Amino acid sequence: MVGVGGATAVRSERLVPLDAIHLLGPHLVADVMAAATVGAIAGGAPAALTAAVESFQGLEHAMELVADIGGVRFVNDSKATNVEAALRSIESFDSGLVPIIGGRFKGGDLRLLREPLAARARAVVTIGEARPLLAAALAGAVELHEATSLENAIEQAFALAKPAGVVLLAPACSSFDMFRDYADRGRTFKEGVLKLRER
Repeated sequence: MVGVGGATAVRSERLVPLDAIHLLGPHLVADVMAAATVGAIAGGAPAALTAAVESFQGLEHAMELVADIGGVRFVNDSKATNVEAALRSIESFDSGLVPIIGGRFKGGDLRLLREPLAARARAVVTIGEARPLLAAALAGAVELHEATSLENAIEQAFALAKPAGVVLLAPACSSFDMFRDYADRGRTFKEGVLKLRER
């Protein structure tokens, strides 16, 4: 801002074009824009900021695009270990969504997922210890399917997402009932998707 005779002028510059961001989810786009703003304040040139953003493909297990199989996209957001994080993941898609949700419940209000799922999801596949809690919280809002393993969940979700849907691992729970940690769960999801693609 520059003051001239009591008036304030505001100068704006485009930092990074939105099409340089190759991430899924508006919450991640907002994070990148915040980082670009800090970079600009620190003296980074717009061209350098754009190059850095264009080269960034995201973090493993955070809205990570794993594969497209027959028009169905598979997205790994195993890091979404609480209700709020899962909500942001779900809200990143418009329709045709089949999320895989569940694990060891950490707390929070699973009913917050009802409205976003009702608006976007074809069905939900539940896994792990939280299956009964998810059934109680989501009953009547969306079609529910229980899976006995993550591999079984992937197969069910793929069938439900056809054609042109999205299978999203957004557990809203910790992984400790079935896996060492969220990264182990995310890697198992990716391995299962790749096996599905090979078949």
